[in-house]
Amino acid sequence: MAIGAGVALLGIVAIGATRFGGATSLGPFLMVIGAAVCWGAGNLIAKLAGRIDMFAFVIWSSLAAPIPLFALSLIFEGGRTLPALSHPSLVLALCVAGLAYGGTILGFGLWCRLLALYSAARLAPFALLIPVAGMVAGRLVFDEPLGPFELLGAILVMAGLSFNVLGDRLTGRRAR
Repeated sequence: MAIGAGVALLGIVAIGATRFGGATSLGPFLMVIGAAVCWGAGNLIAKLAGRIDMFAFVIWSSLAAPIPLFALSLIFEGGRTLPALSHPSLVLALCVAGLAYGGTILGFGLWCRLLALYSAARLAPFALLIPVAGMVAGRLVFDEPLGPFELLGAILVMAGLSFNVLGDRLTGRRAR
């Protein structure tokens, strides 16, 4: 398991180093770290909630986010927030719908359901799929370029995850 985690970590470092190298400031990087902390806190809350209807849990908990996010948008985006909302583009509407329904309700709802059924230790390695899926989606939807180190990083993440999940079967050991 440690070998798979190490290989996946190398992949994440390769992806992060490539993405961080193009960053113009530390702010976006810190926002990603903050998002990861919030996601972890959300996982903890979902795990503590136990066996409940996770889709209803995610939908009701989503009502807490719009007002603070709107306020933050007004603070950081200033005068661009209201005109963008009053004349939304098709791309904006599709992105919001995709994030709200696909990412939040479906994705996090299913993830929370799995957390209610399985241990966090068993599910945690699958969180490594998030940056790989994000890169693939960015490439497919927005035609974002992927460099060779990002592709190598994605391959290393997938190899490490595969070894974590299938390692015992591949080496002939019994899972405990």
